[in-house]
Amino acid sequence: MADELLTVRQLQELLGVDRVTIYRLLDSGALPGFKVGGQWRFSRAEIEAWLARQRAGGAADRQPWRSSAPCGVESLPLSCMEPVQDIFAQAVGVSVLSVDPAGKPLTAISNPCAFCEHILAHPKGRARCQASWARLVQSPLDPEAQRCHAGLHLLAEPVEVHGERLAWVVAGEFVVGALGLEAARQRAPEAARAIGVPEDELLRYLSDIHVISPADEAKIAGLLKKVAATFVELTAQRVTLLSRLQHIAELASLR
Repeated sequence: MADELLTVRQLQELLGVDRVTIYRLLDSGALPGFKVGGQWRFSRAEIEAWLARQRAGGAADRQPWRSSAPCGVESLPLSCMEPVQDIFAQAVGVSVLSVDPAGKPLTAISNPCAFCEHILAHPKGRARCQASWARLVQSPLDPEAQRCHAGLHLLAEPVEVHGERLAWVVAGEFVVGALGLEAARQRAPEAARAIGVPEDELLRYLSDIHVISPADEAKIAGLLKKVAATFVELTAQRVTLLSRLQHIAELASLR
């Protein structure tokens, strides 16, 4: 019987790891594989033999090079993430930022609307916005958490690297359709009182809120997952590079 060839996706399912880990193992030379027309393929027989050696701790097999660098919030490549965030926010017409697991901002807000900028210009407004982000990342699927203190919509996707949740990408500062804008208008007086500004002052910026369609909201949710996946890959690559540099430094110190 001919040996079965596995794709990257099939190998992910077999090993129970993500795509980044597969490519990291290939890059280190630890994983047996070959390319067919530019696509990676893996012999099931070779993979099963490799797994057996891993379980047995076979010294003859080259072990995966493991990261010794810390993988925390400080590992996030924010200077690379922000341009991606800017492009995404402009393309879909909403505001986007990245926050830490507690909801504290890690980046500036991309494509902010004047309504929210006015709220954020006040200390009480900033505190209420951050409380909204914190509530969202704690319960991202809760419909109540998907509305900020001013009634605008929020969506979030996690950035997880090596099993550790480092950040969340948040899309927000938008309403859905004319009904959503009217709901924000009705809620604006309460939001103004909460941050200590005149109602008419905040209402002047109401027309600057991002207004999208229900179909656009669904598309943004799907694209947000891809942005988060991009941030995961960028972070994993940075962690690997830092670990290699650390390893080189350790070897140099032994001379």
